[in-house]
Amino acid sequence: MIEEKSKKEIFRHENNYRRMCRIHKYVYGDLTSFEEMKKHSGKRFKEITKRLREESKKRKEKKEQKKKQEVLSNLDEKQ
Repeated sequence: MIEEKSKKEIFRHENNYRRMCRIHKYVYGDLTSFEEMKKHSGKRFKEITKRLREESKKRKEKKEQKKKQEVLSNLDEKQ
């Protein structure tokens, strides 16, 4: 029987590719995989991934705050 796959499973390869592209901007050289990046610049790789995670968290928080503001403004308009 065919099981339903989550979007995360379906797009795993594409998501990893996008992640690698974002990291590759900060790492120099002809590195084509995560393993090569980790070998050649392990500490730098960790710093970059940490910074990218922080940036994505900030974007998510900002989106949530914006949604809350929209909901509150919609409530105020109705009253």
